[in-house]
Parts: sequence; C-alpha cells; structure tokens
Amino acid sequence: MIRAGALHNVLVRSGEDVFRCGVRGRLRSVTPPGPSTPRGQRENKVRPGVAVGDDVEFSSVGPRRGVIETIETRRSLLVRRVTGARHADIVAVNVDLVIITVAAIDPNYKRGLIDRYLVACEHSGLNALLCVNKIDACEDGSLRSAIEEDLATYPDLGYDVVLTSAHSGDGLDDLRARMKGLISVFTGPSGVGKTSLLNVLEPGLNLATSEVSSRTGKGRHTTTSSMLLPLSEGGYVVDTPGIRSFGLEGLDKLEIRNGFTEIAELGRACRFRDCLHREEPECAVVDALDHDELDPARFVSYQRLVEDTEQLSADPEDGYPNDPDDALAFDSDDEADHSAPGSGEEP
Repeated sequence: MIRAGALHNVLVRSGEDVFRCGVRGRLRSVTPPGPSTPRGQRENKVRPGVAVGDDVEFSSVGPRRGVIETIETRRSLLVRRVTGARHADIVAVNVDLVIITVAAIDPNYKRGLIDRYLVACEHSGLNALLCVNKIDACEDGSLRSAIEEDLATYPDLGYDVVLTSAHSGDGLDDLRARMKGLISVFTGPSGVGKTSLLNVLEPGLNLATSEVSSRTGKGRHTTTSSMLLPLSEGGYVVDTPGIRSFGLEGLDKLEIRNGFTEIAELGRACRFRDCLHREEPECAVVDALDHDELDPARFVSYQRLVEDTEQLSADPEDGYPNDPDDALAFDSDDEADHSAPGSGEEP
C-alpha cells in the first residue's frame, strides 16, 4: 500500500498500476501479525487497520478500483506514540532502513536528537542510517570537522553515516546506493531538508518544501501525510511528516536504557539488572565511562532521555520534551551526573 487515507481512499500499487481501494469491514478492527519484539522491549500496540507499506491482496471492482481483502504479516513497524493513548500511531510498516536526517545548520546539528531517534529505532528493531544534510552550509571548515568528529562514534556502534547536500549534490550517490532495492523512510525534524533530498534523489517528484521558521528556528511541516514513493533504481521511500518527539512516549526508563546498545551491553555486567547507571554499586557502565571505554556524549544523551522519561512519568500532562537543548553537543560543557540511585534489584 502506498498511501493511507479514508477507508475508501487507500492507494495500492500493483506492478505499474495504482488502484484506489476500499477496505473490507472485517479488516478495519484487525491488527495484522507483526514482527517479534526486540529483546528488552515491550510489544508495540498499534491501531488496527491498513498502513503505508503494508503488503495486501485486493479484488478489482472496476477500472483502477479495488477492495483490500487481506493484509500480510508485517516485517517491521515504525510507530509514533502519543502520551496517554492506548495504541501507537503507525508511520509506516515493512521498512528496511530508517534514514535519520538532521541538518548541519539551520536548524543546528544536535547530538541528542540523533540519539533520540536511534533509541526509537532500536525499540522497534529497525536498521538506521544517519544522514547529515546541508553539509555545504558549513562555510567554516571547523564546524564540519567538529560534526565529523562528533559522528565518529556511530560507525563503531553499527550505524553508518552519510554527509549530504541537496544543493551541491555531496553524498547523494552514496545515499542512493544504500537505498537501492529497499523500503526506506526519511525521518527527522522539519526543516532539515528531507523533502529536498527526495526531490534530487528522484527527479520528477516535485514535493513541496519550505524554509525554516525565522521565529522558532524550526522547520515548518510541508509533508502532511506519509506516502510510499517508488524509486527508479529500485525500492521505495516513505516521505513522512516531521517528527520531533519521535517514538519515545510510552517507553520506560529500562527501555530507554536498552535503546543505547553499547550501554545495554556493558550493563549486563552490572550487579543489579535494573541498574540505571547512576550511583548503584558495582556499575559496569560507570566503570567503563571512568576508563574512557564509553563515549561521554552518548552517556549524556542517555541520562537526559532517562530524566525526560522520569519528568513525563511525574507529570504526564507536560508531554515529552520536544527539543533537546544540546545544539553543537561537541562544544557542550555537560558532564555525566551520577546523582540518583536505582532501586537495586539484583538478578
């Protein structure tokens, strides 16, 4: 399925043809089987019905018209949670690669935002690629060098990095090659150039773009609904609305911890299985940090997300903090804070 709309306005691609389909009534309240839940994470409870990326079977009822009869088992789920809601909203399904897109500048590069998206991907068991767009806007060479230095930790964690520019063409061949034959989704805050990248990666799309707001420094939303777009070299891409607090509402502190893969791995050696790596005794993560075996900036991101989760738990009406205040995190003077003990539950 390439675009979800009202129940009688769903677009489905079959070969080169696109059909406008309705949905059988029995499918509207059914959640199709989904992927297994990653270790240490809870199952995503999602709204029933069809979603962008679903493999479906449909019956033809007229020229370019059809009715969806079945929805196949989903390989993956990309979701967005809403505080207090029983079900998560599905952004797309059957995604092979999440391209987490941030900007080098305008809006400013933020380490914490990258880590926030990565935690969401890990929770859903999705492969992620980091894309830093507008790299040509780094007129000061020291800014680009600082960004590259800050990103150096991610390949070691299994996340590839691509530096791109929709304006100059930097990195586009590399990005296009990584997307070939896959269902990819661009996600990230508004204003970083996701839609501009799509327009140059696949000429002819002519998707609407807009500038960053001069008042807020954040992008305006130009994509208003998710849709699956075919790529001429093979594969598909999902264009999605900008998401700032992507995927973290509803996660608890231990799920945030498990979303930092290197921290979760080190934490297996902690004395307490619910260790949050603060003042708990015999904490392997704090020990690794003290011995320069863990990236301090990643640990700061982890601490902030845990604190945000605690804040949300204490006052759900506040909602999840939208905008991590760590622009140019490589210049940050933040230091690790080991101030609050965990509950100390032993294995």
